[in-house]
Amino acid sequence: MKKSHLLMNLPVSLGMVLLMLSACTQATPDQQISSDLTDGYVWHQMVFPESDAEKTDFNKDIFEVTPFSVKIALPDGWFAGEYDSQAETYLYSGVWSRVAIYDKEENCVGAVGYNTFELDEETEGELMAIYNQIALGNDYQFDVKNSYTVVKKSDASETATVDVYYSPVLFTPSDSGGDPKINYGVLSYNSDKSVYVAFEFDSSVTDETVAYIANSIEFID
Repeated sequence: MKKSHLLMNLPVSLGMVLLMLSACTQATPDQQISSDLTDGYVWHQMVFPESDAEKTDFNKDIFEVTPFSVKIALPDGWFAGEYDSQAETYLYSGVWSRVAIYDKEENCVGAVGYNTFELDEETEGELMAIYNQIALGNDYQFDVKNSYTVVKKSDASETATVDVYYSPVLFTPSDSGGDPKINYGVLSYNSDKSVYVAFEFDSSVTDETVAYIANSIEFID
């Protein structure tokens, strides 16, 4: 079982209204404190960047940010673990320090990574400026322009669901039948920290699960 030392699990009961989404749209085990949950979700805390293993002269500014934490609720039994770039197929490009997300059967059903952003007076609050590394690709993109749906916001942060588009050119005909692939995405940025996290989930994950996870995301000190 590939579980990450990034995570600390705490029980949670989230009283939130689920938002329905469009259908087209390193080695220490996790520790669950309690399984006595009424809604079947558990808090997880992730720290970014996990390490500077991917740091180069080209991206060093991204890895020199003050480490930050994100708290999310995942279904009971799910866990986050080491991302295997040779095996995992989520977050094709644009984010760093990727972490894989597994369901209780240990199937990889998604991933999360982070990046930084800079805004000036002309681009303040513009989504394409915040998410430009993952929103501007032709063959792979978080479709911020057409499918961005805000689920929660505060003075410093905003979280939204979005479609993740894969062009047919990224697959062989036998893999996709020539059709594009659409996965679920969840984006959350924090303007005080000038960072964002991007989650991608397989299209087999339910609308309700993605909505619950999106509603639970918090940036913490």
